[in-house]
Amino acid sequence: MKPRLYYKLLLKYTDFLSYATLGELYIWQLSDDAFPKRFFTIQPPRISDTDFGKLIPCGVYPLRYSYMLKHEVMHYELLDVPNLSGIYIHGGNMVADTDGCILVGEKLVLPDLNGQYQLQNSKFAWQSIELYLNHLDSEITIYTL
Repeated sequence: MKPRLYYKLLLKYTDFLSYATLGELYIWQLSDDAFPKRFFTIQPPRISDTDFGKLIPCGVYPLRYSYMLKHEVMHYELLDVPNLSGIYIHGGNMVADTDGCILVGEKLVLPDLNGQYQLQNSKFAWQSIELYLNHLDSEITIYTL
């Protein structure tokens, strides 16, 4: 049975850089016409237009609130991702903090000394997402322009 969705998550890939993929994650309540809340994301780079490597391919994926063994905490896990498993939405500041998961932050800041973008207020961002979803199953749509 499909979960009853109260909130919609939409991840738009905005930039495919050599070292990372940048995106915008929108979340809004389906019963409300209010503007969605926006967060920024960093993920691993794609290898080519046809080989996404550790980057999640575009599509619609179920989200389940589950235990993340690596960090020993509960986070939202994306299910049914082709050729990938253990993919979660969680905090982190730079692409080095992920091995395929979606890192979220409230702000995307200009490149650091190494020329790489970073996220700020990451803990606030993932806590906000978990508060919105209230530990209920949901789904996420991922797309690119």
